[in-house]
Amino acid sequence: MPLAGGATAKFGDRYEGRWTVACLLAVLDEVASAIRLEPPGEDGEGAEFWLETGGFREYHQVKRQRGTKGNWSLADLAAEGVLTYFANRLTDSKVRCVFTSTHAAGELQELSERARGAASWQEFETQFLSAQKVGAAFEDLRSRWGGANTTQVYDCLRRVFVRTVDEATLCDLIYARSERLVDGDPELVCATLAQFVLDRVHHEITAYDIWSHLDVKYPRSEEHTS
Repeated sequence: MPLAGGATAKFGDRYEGRWTVACLLAVLDEVASAIRLEPPGEDGEGAEFWLETGGFREYHQVKRQRGTKGNWSLADLAAEGVLTYFANRLTDSKVRCVFTSTHAAGELQELSERARGAASWQEFETQFLSAQKVGAAFEDLRSRWGGANTTQVYDCLRRVFVRTVDEATLCDLIYARSERLVDGDPELVCATLAQFVLDRVHHEITAYDIWSHLDVKYPRSEEHTS
């Protein structure tokens, strides 16, 4: 039974729900090994779910949009508690954090992509932070992370991912993946998956669990069984 606190109502948001289904399909496709929606306690505070993939546990924070501003600044992400939550999770080297929205989080995305593009902290500092605007954003983030050591911030940034995708494109992506994996109307399959994960709030879900549920009504596609 879902815990009190509105987990069910929160999932009812269309964008969050569709992103969750997209990641559920990643489990079904065995790109990820497990998903857990709204894990209880401190582990789940500030995240919609975690996803086990590539040897990492990914914590996903989903915000449909930033009001009428059209973008997420570092100040906006801090005000929403996103940066603090990420900092707390990223102390574990086997954790990654993902921020998804229809609106860009340009400063955070720029920093994280530059960090992954650098071979070392020294290269990141000299080659990727040389632009005044980027260097200022890095120092802004570091201050919001409690003045953390520069190399620690660099390491954390390498495990931060920003996904910007509009709702129509997200629908196209999940329907296309559903059609490849499951023999059935993609819209109905995705609705079934959304209800399934909603009924399993707080439970860890694997591909076996999902197929056990779907096989009652929807068989695997020929492409996926071959």
